[in-house]
Amino acid sequence: MTRNNDTAACFHCGLPADRHAAYSAVVDGVTRPMCCAGCAAVARAIDSAGLSGYYRHRTANPKSPRDLVPVELERLAVYDHEEIQKSFVQTRTGSERRANLVLEDIQCAACIWLNERHLKTLPGVIDVSINYSTQQASVTWDNDRIRLSEILAAVRAIGYEAHPYDPNRQQLLLEKQRRKLLKQLGVAAAVGMQVMILTVALYTGEWYGMEPEFEQFFRKFSLLLTIPVLFYSGNSFFRNAMTDLKLRRVSMDVPVSIGIALAFGASALHVAVGEGAIYFESVCMFVLFLLAARYFELMSRTRAMLAAESIGYIKPSTARRVDVVGNGDASMIPALELVRGDTINVLPGETIPVDGIIVSGKSGVDEAV
Repeated sequence: MTRNNDTAACFHCGLPADRHAAYSAVVDGVTRPMCCAGCAAVARAIDSAGLSGYYRHRTANPKSPRDLVPVELERLAVYDHEEIQKSFVQTRTGSERRANLVLEDIQCAACIWLNERHLKTLPGVIDVSINYSTQQASVTWDNDRIRLSEILAAVRAIGYEAHPYDPNRQQLLLEKQRRKLLKQLGVAAAVGMQVMILTVALYTGEWYGMEPEFEQFFRKFSLLLTIPVLFYSGNSFFRNAMTDLKLRRVSMDVPVSIGIALAFGASALHVAVGEGAIYFESVCMFVLFLLAARYFELMSRTRAMLAAESIGYIKPSTARRVDVVGNGDASMIPALELVRGDTINVLPGETIPVDGIIVSGKSGVDEAV
């Protein structure tokens, strides 16, 4: 009992925190327990930036942050080299730069809200736009006032990971999530079908008669089969619900977990006493449908990411620049070398490589994606 009284949940990440430990942070004027110096630093940064509303709106906890060590700072500094930036950074007017970054550990819309507002408070950051479906951030900054490595470190400082957009790395992350969810879904489906068969047998036995020994065997076997669905396939629901309850808030996973636990508990009790209705098939089907919905949501995000990539592939990598100062000849150059004020020549049927206005000739543009 003493251990429970001395242990609280970290206000930032939800992990256990000692009430008497030195780690704490003041959020909205209230001292909150923290599990480590990293969470305390992140919480203070969020509160001092006026972004404490994040804690009221989030529906899931971030991972516990880690302090940036010199090796990691050195790794981030590599992204400041122009040779490295050529592959993913666009040079705009003067010192203005733009890049697409991938954010990891995004759990909910509140994470998007926090990252956008945190980055916009940085001096030199001009614009930030984050897409929840693809978890990509489009960041525009003044390279004379802030470096890309500082932006990446700022994201890391509030408990998230950011790195330049890499289709292969993004695909690997989504594939890892898909495989884990597919395994949970497969267990729920395979076991759920077996439990459903046993349930049909029990219903048939009520109508046409069944030996009590067989009835009790089917009921106990249904209980055993439902256990892996409850603790493996439904593990994420209970884990998220416990974290929410520790932080005294309610998300969708809380009523879902309560419903599953009550149905399973009542059914297990009826099996123990040898009479009463059981709902193991309902537990299995409920978990199955919820996991299926999350799987389809993940697949939708994957398709959105692939669609965004396909648009990038459509964009031509070269352009025909016209020498308006000289003899007016057009020469083929990389599209990335175009600057504001250049004049390009676009032949019929070609894709326009950049935004611009028509200065001569008449054209009809197909804007379909």
